[in-house]
Amino acid sequence: MIAYHALIHKFQPNPDYLIQLVELTKNIKGGEINNWNDAFISLRRFLFKNQYIISTPIDKTVKVDPFHTIALSVPENKYLSRTDLLPEHHARSFVKNIFSDPIKLFEKEGSIHRSIVLTGAKEPFNSIVVKMTQSKDLTFSPYIYNEHKYMKLVGTEFAPRLIANFVTEGWYTILMERVKGVLLDELIKQKKITTDISNILEQKLTDLLTVLKSKNISHRDLRASNIFITNNLEIKIIDFGLSTSAFDLEAPLPKNIQGTGNDADDINRIIKEIKNSLN
Repeated sequence: MIAYHALIHKFQPNPDYLIQLVELTKNIKGGEINNWNDAFISLRRFLFKNQYIISTPIDKTVKVDPFHTIALSVPENKYLSRTDLLPEHHARSFVKNIFSDPIKLFEKEGSIHRSIVLTGAKEPFNSIVVKMTQSKDLTFSPYIYNEHKYMKLVGTEFAPRLIANFVTEGWYTILMERVKGVLLDELIKQKKITTDISNILEQKLTDLLTVLKSKNISHRDLRASNIFITNNLEIKIIDFGLSTSAFDLEAPLPKNIQGTGNDADDINRIIKEIKNSLN
């Protein structure tokens, strides 16, 4: 209980909690806790053994530390939303920490926006991604600045977990889970997809289309370079910057878009790319 409260509900664990844990476990052979790493390992073992999940706090003033939540890798609580994870002032603080020692994952400047994606160089900040975007075209800014809305609506089955979003100094900023895996276009280029994996991915892409339709979402930019394949062959879409409601039939598309803008057509094209890459 003490370890859970200190590591999950606090963003900077209080040394007093560690003192209590050391005292309580000093006579437990093989189970002694001497530092926060010991506490983390002990908590993870306890959660897995009992098949517990991290619960949504009833008291909405209590938040959940996103780094430890993700790093524990316990069975996912689908009811744990971004509003349970991180208040905005902590999110801004974490962005500053990542900026102090960053790794640049991606950077692009196109005709309608510029964006940069960073993660932290060290734990725990390397488990979080910061995406910062500036719109250069008023026509597309309503879509670009609503990426978080569609990430949240799609949910964690097919999108990274959204942790926070805000605007600061002209940059639209999203904090999200860092997906462990590889981009689909890299797998295709390297011809690392087997027939069995191809069949799994085809079914996952079909399921993705079903989810998008059921939630009346038009992603409009589905392509292999926007799809992560996780280590356990799940699909995560990482760019919702052109997404809109399926009922918004007049939504404009950039001239240089790589796909068709039609989700069903683009998914069929991706499936063909996968099949054509098979040896």
